[in-house]
Amino acid sequence: MSTTVEKQKSETRLAPTPQFTITIDSKKDVLDLEQGKIMAGPASPPAGSGFKGYPITPGTYQLTYNSGITYHGSNLPVKKCIVYNTTDGQPGGWFYMVDDGASPLTIVVDGKGTQANTIWAFIVDITSQDNNGTGTLTVTPI
Repeated sequence: MSTTVEKQKSETRLAPTPQFTITIDSKKDVLDLEQGKIMAGPASPPAGSGFKGYPITPGTYQLTYNSGITYHGSNLPVKKCIVYNTTDGQPGGWFYMVDDGASPLTIVVDGKGTQANTIWAFIVDITSQDNNGTGTLTVTPI
């Protein structure tokens, strides 16, 4: 009996989301501290316009970041982005910082919590008006 139940549970699990990328726009996908808000949100699929998260199924993922974003025109490279995913079952989770050029960051998406099937990515700045470029966060199931 327990083997049948275990088999049914494993069959109902969703496969991890295939690898995808999130494009971070330096003027839109930014928490602008001066204005106290996210300026717009991810412009690349599948989220569309506005600050919407990307759908993701429970699983273990590696995050890498490649940044072409600069603050103050081209004066200050922005080598970090923030990733958010509700992970109630992971006490160290929710906010993650991913560095450009660093080893992949491993996160567990456990599907527990408000909108736990969603991942967001953005940068933070005092004012986003003079930002330039884009960054790319790659999310890979492992």
